[in-house]
Amino acid sequence: MADISAASVALPRATADKAARARLAYLDGWRGLSIALVLIGHFFPVPGINLGVLGVEFFFVLSGRLMGEILFIERFPLKKFFKRRFSRIYPALLVFVTSAMIGLSSTFIAFKWKAALTALTFTYNYAGILITRAGALDHIWSLCVEEHAYIILALISVAVTGRGNVVRLLVTLSLLAMANGAIRTGCSAWITSTAIGAPTCISPRSCCRHRSACSGTMTGCRHS
Repeated sequence: MADISAASVALPRATADKAARARLAYLDGWRGLSIALVLIGHFFPVPGINLGVLGVEFFFVLSGRLMGEILFIERFPLKKFFKRRFSRIYPALLVFVTSAMIGLSSTFIAFKWKAALTALTFTYNYAGILITRAGALDHIWSLCVEEHAYIILALISVAVTGRGNVVRLLVTLSLLAMANGAIRTGCSAWITSTAIGAPTCISPRSCCRHRSACSGTMTGCRHS
């Protein structure tokens, strides 16, 4: 009887993708916890601790973990990677922003096309530099951070070779993000204490949240 090796049997790409990245039940538990923390933080706030922020941090870590596996372990083609990200996020975002702009047009939280454009181009985090922020779109900041992380991690997957080098670079980026956040927090405290009017600028949430995505990515890189 002929000996048939596993290497001689080629699985369809869709089947291979599914087999390579099996669904991990424990990650679903962390996703559920993240959702619960965000809801509790918004609707049942606990004095002294911002559970909503903690839930968002968990989301970034989980997303980074998934991106690490896709980009650095599976070496997923970037064209297909961005196509999947775009198809999962952009249609819903476009419907939301368009509906909100029309539906809220005659209310006190109406926003103009410039704010809508920054949301649709994932630049809302930086909108405060040039335009007035739109309260109805404030939650888009987290989606912007997510998209920026996709781009940064994709570039790293192309430019950096070797898993060890990738992990070291991500550690460095995480430390820089934390340092940046600490400096901005200190500056904000100084501005408040000296009663100086702080200019509207880049959302501080953008400056340090990438550390969570980087941390999650490192766990994905180490996963085999």
